[in-house]
Amino acid sequence: MDAFHRSNHALADLIIFLQQSYAERLPLIQQRLREFSLVGQDREATFYELCFCLCTPATRARNALALVAALQRNHFYHAPMPPAELERLLRMPSHYIRFHRTKAKRLALVHLIFDQVWELCRSRKPVPQKRQEIMRIVTGFGMKEASHFLRNTGAGGIAVIDRHIVRWLQRLGYPALLPQRNRDYEQWEAVFIHLAQMLGIPVEALDLLCWSLETGEILR
Repeated sequence: MDAFHRSNHALADLIIFLQQSYAERLPLIQQRLREFSLVGQDREATFYELCFCLCTPATRARNALALVAALQRNHFYHAPMPPAELERLLRMPSHYIRFHRTKAKRLALVHLIFDQVWELCRSRKPVPQKRQEIMRIVTGFGMKEASHFLRNTGAGGIAVIDRHIVRWLQRLGYPALLPQRNRDYEQWEAVFIHLAQMLGIPVEALDLLCWSLETGEILR
C-alpha cells in the first residue's frame, strides 16, 4: 500500500525523525526487550504478564501494573481468588481497572488455562500460530491482546496495533484505522512490518519506539 497525500519531503523528514529517535532510545528499547525475554523464561512472571494483558484493554498500563503488584502481594500465582475478591482489587481507586466485573471473572479463570498458555509459549510453533491459539485459549483476547502478551514475553515479528501505531501510520500517509476485524489487523500489521523492514528496525522495537514517542516513556 502506498502512502498518500504526503510530499516526498515530509515523508523523508518523518523517516529521518524515526531513525534518529530510534538511535537515541536504542539502549532503553533493547533493555526493555531483554526484560520481556526474561519474563518469557519464567513461569510465574509469564503468569502475571497474562494477568496484566487481561487488564490493559481500555485501562492505563500503569493502573494494570499496579493491579498486578496487588495480585503479587496476595500471592495470586499460588492461591486462586474468587471473582468477588478480584473485583474488589480491580475497583480500588488507586488503580481502577475498567470493566472490572468482566475482567475479574477472566482473572479467576487464569489458573485453569495457564498450563496450556505456558506450554504454548515455550513451544517452537511460529509466533502467528501461537497468537491464534492464545486467542482460542484465553477468553477476552483478540489479536491486539494476544500480540501484546506474546511481545511482552519475548516473541518477535508481530505488532501491537493500537492507537500509537495507527497514529504513526496516519502521519506517514496511510489511511489506517483501529482494526475492528482480524483481517484488518493483519492488513495494518503487514504495513507496519514493511515499514520496520524499510527502516531497518525490528518490528517489536519500532512498536516500542512509536509508543515512547506518543507517551514519553518506554513502558510495556
